Amino acid sequence: MTTSVLLYTMRCNIACAHCSVNSGPKRQGAMNLDEALALVDGLAAQPHIRFIDISGGEPMLHPKEIEAVIRRVKSHGKGVRLTSNGFWASTPKRAEAVLRRLKEAGLDSIGLSLDKWHLEFLPANLARCFVDACRIVGFPPLVSCVVRGSANDAATGAPQELKSLLDYYGLAAERATDLNDWGAYMDSLSESERSAFLEETIQKRLLVNWQFLTGEGRAAARLMSEVDTALLSQTPQTPCPVAGRMPTIDQAGRLFPCCAPWVNYADRAFAKVSGATVGAEVAAMETRPSLQVIRRWGPKRLMLELMARGHSFPERNSGICNLCGQMLEQVDLSTLDAAAEAILAREAECV
Repeated sequence: MTTSVLLYTMRCNIACAHCSVNSGPKRQGAMNLDEALALVDGLAAQPHIRFIDISGGEPMLHPKEIEAVIRRVKSHGKGVRLTSNGFWASTPKRAEAVLRRLKEAGLDSIGLSLDKWHLEFLPANLARCFVDACRIVGFPPLVSCVVRGSANDAATGAPQELKSLLDYYGLAAERATDLNDWGAYMDSLSESERSAFLEETIQKRLLVNWQFLTGEGRAAARLMSEVDTALLSQTPQTPCPVAGRMPTIDQAGRLFPCCAPWVNYADRAFAKVSGATVGAEVAAMETRPSLQVIRRWGPKRLMLELMARGHSFPERNSGICNLCGQMLEQVDLSTLDAAAEAILAREAECV
């Protein structure tokens, strides 16, 4: 466990058809700043948490508060990252001004969300303004993309749709580098080598984090015709290493084991937390039987156990996130844990 996520607000200035957490202008509210700062204090006290990611919704609807949260994270010596749709990067000058304030507050990394569905609301030139301003201010340019395709497909490598998307946004000439590959390479370098490679990245590379469209959130109602699905029997049993190890807290202080799709189910939160309780609740959540099974074997194993107990689920799915969403749609936490306990008990007998 190295990263925790604060969903500072679930409100967003746009309502993209693919949004996995149903953010949009109709969602209201945000974290109370004092409570958010207390949560940062509690999370930062956990030695295994190295980064706090700020997301939403659109966190930059609250720029002053976000700067305060960033400063508090950095006061604890932790890393802090931010994800935004970049609505504020409407001109080169404005993009640079906003990024400079975030840099001065201590932000380590910022990612721009872009894909075909954002284009209904935001112009493509935002991406160019964002990337150029990152290079001026000193952030590694990072874009996070959602593309159509199958999460159940074992094929590796970036799909053609991702390349076409970058082209449409005017980023085709950039030296695109997969974020996970970049991170693995950075970890292999010495401290001096990392500094040099980071500077090269800032000036010459475009980091790309991408994932396939899944049938969660708003996409379940609006985009299922564009979501690639597979029969459960054809779905690989894929472990999910982040389940319970990416503690995510929404604007109401509800604790979830990941950022999506779990946050769509408020009554499936593991706890309501404060700065004083978040450390103990995060530790307790990680040990829950359901999350142990999902981390070790994947949600398919848990779903099959539930089916053997009489539960029924859709015949098709779009990957492991969608499998969790299908279970959460029908089954409460105690039922999930009971099924998981049976799996763990049988496995223990085989040892």
